[in-house]
Amino acid sequence: MYAALIDVGGEDEAAHDVLSGDLENPGRDYTCCHIVAVDLSGLQDPAVGRPIYRIVNTRVWHGTRVTALLGQLRTFLSVWQPRWIVADATCVGQGLVSFLAASANFGDKVVAFTFSALTKAQLGSSFLSVVETGRFRYFAGDDDDCRQFWRECEYCAYSVPDGEGAIDRRLKWGVPDGQRDALTGELVHDDRLVAAALVGVLDDQVWNVFQGGGTVTDGRAVGERMESEGF
Repeated sequence: MYAALIDVGGEDEAAHDVLSGDLENPGRDYTCCHIVAVDLSGLQDPAVGRPIYRIVNTRVWHGTRVTALLGQLRTFLSVWQPRWIVADATCVGQGLVSFLAASANFGDKVVAFTFSALTKAQLGSSFLSVVETGRFRYFAGDDDDCRQFWRECEYCAYSVPDGEGAIDRRLKWGVPDGQRDALTGELVHDDRLVAAALVGVLDDQVWNVFQGGGTVTDGRAVGERMESEGF
């Protein structure tokens, strides 16, 4: 079973060609979609009691117009057929999430999340809970997505103005604006990290363990479908 976690970045008005790297604002946030494999065996383990989440694939877009992004995102999601889609519905994301929710394929699977100081604090607290119970896994490797994710984790800062007891209400976290990598000088974003944190919302959804039965598919593994469909 799969789920999707989506953090929506701003679009760049100069990005007329979605494949072009010619951006007027190269510091613009990325839109990131993580695909999460959900291991429900933890529900039946008294020591765990909740699902285990493994990020198995990541797709990012930089400064892409929402109109182009929506089509690409729907195609990408249709390959994985996620049970839940947790998506950032803040600002630009509101329209994107509305379109996804209106889609016949994804409608009732879409869970909108709106960022505010309070909800981001709660999200950070929930994410830490999933991480500290050993239920969040990120794929290993030496590719760009893996390196970028761990770099974002490295540069993420946090503070709790009213002390640790207020972590679910006052926690402030994220990569500081304008933060640059000490070695490369490149801007460090936190879109992959924020998208991953949405697993805290995913953890609140209802998960059922079905005995028997199954789902009819086209009989191809996800990897084969992605390759044949141009991903």
